[in-house]
Amino acid sequence: MIDNVCGYFKNECSEFNKQPEHPIEYLGLIWKPMGHKNGYSYRTFINDFQLRMSGEKISFSQSFHKYYHGNNYSDFTFPELKQMIDEIDNILEGKFRHSVISNIEFGVNVTIDKPIEKQFSHHKSRPVYDMNAKNKVYGKKAAYGEYQIKLYNKYKESKWNKNPDRFTPSVKCSSINLKRFEISMKRKKLPNAFTRFNYHRIYNLESKAYMKELKMILLKNIDLMHFDPINSFDSLRSYTAYSRLTHLNEYLPYKVEHKSTYKQDRRLINSIKKLESKEQNELLKGLVSTKCDELINS
Repeated sequence: MIDNVCGYFKNECSEFNKQPEHPIEYLGLIWKPMGHKNGYSYRTFINDFQLRMSGEKISFSQSFHKYYHGNNYSDFTFPELKQMIDEIDNILEGKFRHSVISNIEFGVNVTIDKPIEKQFSHHKSRPVYDMNAKNKVYGKKAAYGEYQIKLYNKYKESKWNKNPDRFTPSVKCSSINLKRFEISMKRKKLPNAFTRFNYHRIYNLESKAYMKELKMILLKNIDLMHFDPINSFDSLRSYTAYSRLTHLNEYLPYKVEHKSTYKQDRRLINSIKKLESKEQNELLKGLVSTKCDELINS
C-alpha cells in the first residue's frame, strides 16, 4: 500500500564538512562524496535504498514497495512494511523510525477488465492529464499543488511485454488488466489525528489506524472522480447496442427502443455518462476498499 516516501532525519555526523574530498564512515556505512547544484553532499546505499547527507539533514526518497519486493506491481502488506522499517531502522541505529515524512505515495493494484484509466476524465471539476511513456498514454492523473491523483495501467507502465522472462506465464497473463490507483501527498495534506505539530514520522506507518486513514483518503478521492465513457457519437453507438438496452432502460428517464433513433440525442449521452461514471466509481471503490483491507489485515 505504501510506495514512495520522501523524508529526512538529523545529521549528527561529526566528520561532515561542506567540501568533502574523501569517503567517510557513519552509522556503519561508507558515505561517498558527490557534488550537486547546491554544493556538496555524501551518498550511501543500503542495497537499493539511497541516503544523502547534506547540511543538517540526511534525506531519502525511496519506494518502500520496490525496496522490499523489487517491484510495485505485487502486493505489499502491512506486516511486510513493518519488517522493512525494522530492517532499515536497525542498520541506521534507530534513526530511521523517527524520520520526518515530507511526501508519501500510497495506493493499491487492482484487476479490472475495463479501460477505466482511459475513461477517467475529471477529478472534482478539474480535467485530468495524460500519463505518457514513449508517446503512448497508459493512464491519467490530476495534479494539485500539494497532491496528485493517478489511475493507470500498471502492465503498460511497467512494459512487461518487453521483459517476458521476468514473469511466470500465469502472472503475466493475469496482469494485463492490472490497474494502479495511487495518491501522492505532501505532509500538509496527510491526516493530523496521529501527529503532533503536523510532523508525520515513519513510525506512524506502523499503526493500523494510520493506514486506515490513508485508505479513507483513497476512497474519498474516488468519490470525486468522474469517468466519461462516451466522447463521440461513434462511441455512443457501441454503448447503446441491443445487448445494453435492457440495462439502460432501468436507469434512463425514458425508454430506449432502437439505437438509430437517438444518434443526436444529447440527453441520452448525458444520462449514459452519469450512469457509467457512477458504475465505475462504485466498481473502483469496492475493489480498492477490499484490497486495502486485505493488505492491512493480512
